Amino acid sequence: MVSEEKLKEGYTGTMLNLSYRGTMLDLSGGGISFLTKECVEDKALLYIRTTLPNGDLQIPVRVCRVEKLVVSRPHQYRVSIEFCEISERDRDRVIRCVFDIQRAMRKKR
Repeated sequence: MVSEEKLKEGYTGTMLNLSYRGTMLDLSGGGISFLTKECVEDKALLYIRTTLPNGDLQIPVRVCRVEKLVVSRPHQYRVSIEFCEISERDRDRVIRCVFDIQRAMRKKR
């Protein structure tokens, strides 16, 4: 976990070498929600690394919500994160990716 002070200073170090694997559920210009088997600390500051069709993305994020799924997917968590400091270039890449996915879904109908 990265402290807020280090994040503001532009911290680029490794975060305790922790790694969470998950399945992306939702993507927007403001953040991501994903499923994971790991319990992620609410309000934690993390770096996320994910691969989008238009390239890799690695940026600082803040955990907004962690929901333990009991009935639909036992032993899994739905985690919502917001991008903290994302460049306009990276935000545009995310939004472009969302539009590309929406376009592909419309073509399948």
